[in-house]
Amino acid sequence: MKTKLTTIACALLLTTLASASAEIAWAKDWNAAVSAAKSANKLIMIDFYTDWCGWCKKLDSDTYTNSSVIAASKNLVAVKLDAEKAGAPLAQKYNVDGYPTILFVDAQGAVFGRIGGYLPPDQFRAEMTKSLDTFKSFPAVSAALKANPKNGEANAQMAKLLAARGDLAGAEKSLGIAESSGYKGKYLAGAYNAVGDCYQNQEKFKQAISLFEKADASSKNMEDKGYAQISIMYCLLGDSDLQGAKKQAQKIIAAPNMPKQYVDMAKEVLKQIGG
Repeated sequence: MKTKLTTIACALLLTTLASASAEIAWAKDWNAAVSAAKSANKLIMIDFYTDWCGWCKKLDSDTYTNSSVIAASKNLVAVKLDAEKAGAPLAQKYNVDGYPTILFVDAQGAVFGRIGGYLPPDQFRAEMTKSLDTFKSFPAVSAALKANPKNGEANAQMAKLLAARGDLAGAEKSLGIAESSGYKGKYLAGAYNAVGDCYQNQEKFKQAISLFEKADASSKNMEDKGYAQISIMYCLLGDSDLQGAKKQAQKIIAAPNMPKQYVDMAKEVLKQIGG
């Protein structure tokens, strides 16, 4: 009986410890986050929130409790900052004017990614991964361009990295060099998609669609093609072209080998607009 009780007690303790660790490890403040990021050479995820923000609370309850998001967070340093209190100076520095806003920055403050508003777990994790990839790739791509500024592949990669950081002018310059070099490799579609994202975020939908169409045409990778096609659908919605968005959604659903996440998103849009 003693052995059995000891086993049960150990199991309960392990369950309790697992539950306690199954959450994002938030740094206590900005200085602590910077210190941790410097010592571990990690990216910082800043969650700018306010006490009155409903979507911030939904992000806390739905997204930050998701196991895959928690697992991904172990690759960076996470910190929550109240944009109207202790986080106000940083929020002003990064032009944060909507909540929640999530920024991915290095220890020196350079931006490597941004999420504006609430995202469900899968989409949030995808944006985390994109920012982490940008952070990890930046030094090697910079070195390749230093060695050869006209390197088409490196310029395509740099265009994507700069776009993720919100540097549209720099991204367009790098993309132009990649195109003029005749580069047709695997990074080109990602560059088109990333620069298209910048235009979409600025609600310049026609320019965005043009770039997403180039991404779709230049790649055989269904992830790149799916991202381009779903982005076109959302641009059409943003431009109030419901019929165009409906046709685009139907195209996505009918496409062979289309990733399930994009099919599901297209179906949801059809449901909302009566397709």
